[in-house]
Amino acid sequence: MSSTPRVLIIGAGLAGLACARRLTQSGLACTVLEGADNVGGRVRTDRMEGFQLDRGFQVFLTGYPEARQTLDYPSLGLQRFHPGAVIRYSRRFHRMSDPLRRPQDMVQTLLCPIGSLADKFRVLRLRRVALQQRLCAKVGGSSRSTLEVLRAYGFSGEMQARFFHPFLGGVFLEQALSTPCWTFEFVWAAFSRGAVALPRDGMGAIAHQLVDALPAGTIQLGSPVNRIEGTSVVLESGEHLTCDALVIATDYATAARRRGESPPPRASRAAVCLYFDAPASPIRGPWLIVNGDAEGPVRTLCVLSEVFPS
Repeated sequence: MSSTPRVLIIGAGLAGLACARRLTQSGLACTVLEGADNVGGRVRTDRMEGFQLDRGFQVFLTGYPEARQTLDYPSLGLQRFHPGAVIRYSRRFHRMSDPLRRPQDMVQTLLCPIGSLADKFRVLRLRRVALQQRLCAKVGGSSRSTLEVLRAYGFSGEMQARFFHPFLGGVFLEQALSTPCWTFEFVWAAFSRGAVALPRDGMGAIAHQLVDALPAGTIQLGSPVNRIEGTSVVLESGEHLTCDALVIATDYATAARRRGESPPPRASRAAVCLYFDAPASPIRGPWLIVNGDAEGPVRTLCVLSEVFPS
């Protein structure tokens, strides 16, 4: 085989790294070009003053089918959140759990003032249909919005406002719940199929596990791409690299710019994540807490050290 890589992959985020792993397992030589100083893209963990800080509030869903096939879960040292959420509503915190996985909370969940009793049974139905991949077919197609899905299933306005809007708004980073049904079905099934968890060494450990499976020298850090010319790339340094095939594993806007095209109109979604160091935990247990009052700047919070002391 020649010294020129047969495949060049632009971007050492999870997509680019998983692609490189699949290609090398198939016997193809590849090089991953990454402009940053480390791998992971948006899924990175910084270490500051003795703390591990993920770049943005992130969690790992063990129910993702591709992740189950690709990753070694035991070596990640995953620690789980409780299945459910604590919802702040009317100056109080209310616990709503998945009764199939946390039956000890069933009475508290049924008595929780978030939504009606019928709403809670609809959640179980939503879970079942999503796992069967029949959700979009039942609501009129994969392009229907998440909000339209919830309305089609008859969820009350209170259940939508107090639980689904803050919970899914934090997942999709948009409050209108305009995310299409096919995405909602996929993510809701992943929530239902597996656990919400954090790796022992932070979310960045996922990328590093993928790197560990690659041959030495596959990743080329500090190599930002200036432009793409067919199946060749020109780095910011001026170096030209050629290949037989090229994979662009970046976000939409970056991919368009590198190809000399106008970025697509789709806007990116931003969120601010703040970390606090406190002398004591304000809540016990690995709970995700959402703001059901829709007031103030905080949408979602959790005490990460309650999930994983590391």
